Amino acid sequence: MAHPSKGARKRRPKTKPQQTSSPLLKGVKILLVLILISFICLCLLWDQNKPEKVTLANTAKIAYSQLTDRSGQIPKQYKDISRLIETQKAKPWFKQAQKRIEEHRKADLVLVLIDANGQRLTPTDVKINLDSHEFHHGGIISLWQFHGERKTGKPYIDPKIYRSKFLELYNATGFNNAFKYKLKKSHETLIPKAKQWLEEKNIPLRGHTLIWPGEKHLPKEILANKNNKTKLRQATNKVIRTWAQKWDLYEWDVINEPRTNHLLQDTLGQGEEAKWFKLAQKSSKNPNVKLYLNEYQIISGTKDKFKDLYEQNVQKLLDQGAPLHGLGVQSRYKFNLTPEQIYQALERLSKFQLPIKGTEFEVADLKRKLSDQERAKITFEVAATYFSHRLVHGLYVWTIFQSSTHAEVNGKPSWGHSSYMINKDGSLKANGLVWKYLFKQLWVTQGSIKSDAQGLIKTRAFKGQYTISFKYRGKSFTKKIQLDKDKIVEIKI
Repeated sequence: MAHPSKGARKRRPKTKPQQTSSPLLKGVKILLVLILISFICLCLLWDQNKPEKVTLANTAKIAYSQLTDRSGQIPKQYKDISRLIETQKAKPWFKQAQKRIEEHRKADLVLVLIDANGQRLTPTDVKINLDSHEFHHGGIISLWQFHGERKTGKPYIDPKIYRSKFLELYNATGFNNAFKYKLKKSHETLIPKAKQWLEEKNIPLRGHTLIWPGEKHLPKEILANKNNKTKLRQATNKVIRTWAQKWDLYEWDVINEPRTNHLLQDTLGQGEEAKWFKLAQKSSKNPNVKLYLNEYQIISGTKDKFKDLYEQNVQKLLDQGAPLHGLGVQSRYKFNLTPEQIYQALERLSKFQLPIKGTEFEVADLKRKLSDQERAKITFEVAATYFSHRLVHGLYVWTIFQSSTHAEVNGKPSWGHSSYMINKDGSLKANGLVWKYLFKQLWVTQGSIKSDAQGLIKTRAFKGQYTISFKYRGKSFTKKIQLDKDKIVEIKI
C-alpha cells in the first residue's frame, strides 16, 4: 500500500465565500416589489372603473332618456284647426300612419358627453333641437313673387313676407317655371339671386324640368326642326345638355308628363327617353345628380290605366339602362281619396325600390268646391300618408301664395286661385296651419334631456339636422349633427 510522502500537503475542499446583503439593497428590492404590486392594483381598479365603450351593438342595454317637449300639445296658433287635428289623430288610419312614422322617420340618437380627461359628464342638462327634417316638406317658388315682380293677372306679394313665410313652412324647393327652357327668356335673369339666397339658407333646390316633350311645351329651338329627324334629335339633345350643364342642382325631373306629351318620342322613337336620362347624367354640372321621371295622376288619380302606363315606362327605362334614380308623382288632388287608397297607390310603386317624391302637391277644386276646412283635412291626410311611407323622400307644395286673380281659367277652376296656403298678408290659411302643425309641431324632436349616471343620453329622434347645446362649469357648448340612421355621437369639451 502506498503512503503519501511526508512532504505532500493535504488539500482542503474549496468553499464559496458567504455573501451578505446590505440593508440598503434589501430595501430597494422591497420597494420595487411594492411599486409593481401597486401598479397592478391600479390597473385593475382603473379597468373596473372605466366606462364600457358605447357601440351600436350594446346600445340596446341603454334605457331611453326622458325628453321634455311639447310636441303633443296644440298651441293657440292652431285653434282654428284644433278640432280637425283631434278628429284626425283619433282615426285608425292615422294611428297606423304614426306607427310607420315611428319606424321609418326616426332613429336612435346616443350622445356621449366627455370632458378633457376622457371622463363622462354626469348629470348634464342638454337641449336637442331639430333644425330641419331629412324629409323634404318643400314649397315650390314663383320667382316673380319671390322678387316682388308685378305681373298682370298675378297677385303681388311683398318679397319680405314671401321669404320669411317660406322659411317658416318649408325646408326644400324648386321653381314652378324658371327651369323650363321654353320660358328662360322671362326667368333666366331672376334665377342667380334666388339660388344664392337658397344656398345661404341651406335650402336644397331641385330642377323642373329638362324636357317637356309635348308640342305646346317645347321651345322654338326644337320645334323649328320637327320635320327633320336628325336635326330634331340634335336640337333636343342640345337643350338638355345646355340646361344640365348650366345649373348646379342635386336633382332634376328629366322628363315631364310623357304619357300625354310625346311629340319627340313619336318622331325619334320611345328609346329616346333612356338616352335623355343618360345625356342628363353625363352633362350635369353636379356629378352626383339624381334623375326623376315626373308624371301626373299616379297617386292622386283614380284611373288604373294611368298607373299601369307609368309603371311600364319606369320598367322600360330601367331595362334600357337609364340612370333613373327616383319617381316623381305630381300629387295634385282633384278627387276624393281615402288615406288608405293613397297609401295603396304608393305601395304599388314599392316594387321598384326607388325614392318617391310628391312634386306638385295641391288640393284643387274640379267639379267640387272645397271649403278651407275640407282642403285642410285633405292636406292632413295626404301629408301624413306620404310622410309615413318608407320610400317617400319629399312632398312639395306647388302653390304657396295665391298665384292667380281669376277663379276660373278656360271654364275650369284655377288651381292657383284657391289651393294656396299663405294669404297676402302672411297669415296662414287652414291648410297652411295644418302643414305647419305637422312638420313644425307634431313631428319634431325638440326639448331638454338629462344625461344618466354614465354620462349618456339615448333618445328616439326624427331624422334630420340638429343643434345640440349644453352648459358645463359656466361655459356653453354647441354641436351640429346629422341624424340619418342609428348613431352614437361623442361630444368632447
